[in-house]
Amino acid sequence: MLEAGVVTEVRADQASVRMTRNAACAECGLCHQLAHPGHDLVLSAANLAGARPGDLVRVQLPDLGVVQAAFWAYGIPTIAAAAGAILGWVVGGRLGGQAELGATAGMIVALVLGFVAVNRYDRRLRSRWRGPAIVEILDSRTGGGDEIHLHPGPSTPDAQRLSR
Repeated sequence: MLEAGVVTEVRADQASVRMTRNAACAECGLCHQLAHPGHDLVLSAANLAGARPGDLVRVQLPDLGVVQAAFWAYGIPTIAAAAGAILGWVVGGRLGGQAELGATAGMIVALVLGFVAVNRYDRRLRSRWRGPAIVEILDSRTGGGDEIHLHPGPSTPDAQRLSR
C-alpha cells in the first residue's frame, strides 16, 4: 500500500514520517498499533529516496493481510484442536473405551502442534518483512523555507492534504 507523509526527522538511512490516517487504516491495523486514535501516525521508514525533513514523500507500507493473520493465529490452532479431539476420541475408544480421555489428550497435543506451526510461520514471515520505506519524494522543502518545489510524479489527495 502506498501512502503519503511528511518527513519530520532523518537519522542515517531511516526517516520519521508523519502520516494522516485514512479509510485504509481501519483495515490495516498498523496505525492502531503505532499511534493514538485520532492523532497522526509517526513511523520510522527506510529512507530509500534520500528525503530530508519537510519533504512530502510516498511511503510503501507492507500489506499486513489482517484476515490471513487472524486465520493463522486463531483458525489453525482451533482446527488442529478439533481434529486432535476427533482423532483422540476414535483412538481412545478403540484402545479400551476411554474416548473422553483420548479426545482430551488428542486435543491438547494437536493444539500445541498448531501453536508450534503458527510460531514457525510467524518467524518465516518476520524474516521477510522489511517494514515501511520511502520510495518517492513528492514535494521538497529546500533551504529551510516554506516553499514547496514539486518533483514530477503522481499527486494524491493525501499528498495534497499533508502539504498544507
